[in-house]
Order: sequence, then structure tokens, then C-alpha cells
Amino acid sequence: MGRLRSPDAPISLQLLTSGRAVKGERYKFVVRISNSSDAPVPLTPCPYYRVQYLPQVEGGYLNCAAAPDAIPAGGHVDFAMEMGVLQGDPELGGTYDLLWQLAARGPRAGR
Repeated sequence: MGRLRSPDAPISLQLLTSGRAVKGERYKFVVRISNSSDAPVPLTPCPYYRVQYLPQVEGGYLNCAAAPDAIPAGGHVDFAMEMGVLQGDPELGGTYDLLWQLAARGPRAGR
């Protein structure tokens, strides 16, 4: 479980994970976005995210349709996530970090 607080916004991110990732399967986890301010933080436009579990990188927009319009003051919103875990090289072992980030905007059209 990791936590990150943004210096530019009253939000913090927390990854709620359990179990181990298994090669060739989808790894499921939850991203909790908390608002420490006394005002709601809108989820419009819907934020784009990027998640990385080496060497796999995925991105997309949060499921804002299933979330409230804003993160309530002093509250949080949880987003269920999943990511593919590549089979990879059988000789490649070890431990990898799960990295997750919000992006200012999604990829440009045509890319």
C-alpha cells in the first residue's frame, strides 16, 4: 500500500492491494483518491491515469460515470482497477513495484 500527497492539490492517492500478482493474469487493486480540503474536488474532466508493473504499462480514464461528480470535502472515492501481468521471460524473476499516477490529460488523438 502506497500513499502520495500532491503539493498542488488537496488530494492524496492510496493503492489498496492484496495478494501477489500472477504472470498471465489480471491483477486487481483499488485506488483511493482522498480530498483533505474543506471544499469538493470535481472529477470533471474525468482524470486520465497511467499504471505500470514492469514491463507492462497501461493507461485510461477513471470510471467517472460510476463515481460522484466530485470528491467530497474531507472524503474519498475508491476506483476498482486491474492490470495485465505479462508472462515475461521465465528467467526474469524478482519483485517489481506497482506504479500508478494521475495525468493532466489523456493521450492526444491520433497517437
